[in-house]
Amino acid sequence: MTNTMIETEAKARSQIGQYLTFALGGECYAVDVQNAQTVIEHSRVTHIPRMPDFMLGVINFRGSVVPLLDLHLKLGIERPEAEPGSETQNFVIVILELPWEAHKITLGVRVDEVREVVDIESTMIEEAPSVGHSADLRFMRGIAKKDNEFLLILEAERILESEELSELGRHLEEV
Repeated sequence: MTNTMIETEAKARSQIGQYLTFALGGECYAVDVQNAQTVIEHSRVTHIPRMPDFMLGVINFRGSVVPLLDLHLKLGIERPEAEPGSETQNFVIVILELPWEAHKITLGVRVDEVREVVDIESTMIEEAPSVGHSADLRFMRGIAKKDNEFLLILEAERILESEELSELGRHLEEV
């Protein structure tokens, strides 16, 4: 192996990626900023009958109908209690753009709080540990440690499975 090949391999292994971090059920999660379009504070949600439980409905985003899913329900994460005196839990929506087949799908995901964009070297991302046969790690790209906190890095493209995307498309066409 030549020195050039070794340097190229080392550079590829230590590429720095940017990740949008957010709180979900008391933990810190992250998605690649290449998938995150923007963050919106509130939006009127239109509920659609017979959608899967994790689908909250659709929102209007820049004149387009965008499905909104509750990441708590999709990932099986307990939602924190609402603040005393408030009727509902505050949340924000992260607008994601996911590659699907030959095009991109825009999807809103409800999270507790958006934090910041951080740089993470690819060598800092470790494989998510398997903690028993019931752990569902298909959404996970890995885990990184940043400023004494673990970041659970999601693979945005895996948040919805292809069957779920197809079902979602059918429901939206019916509406």
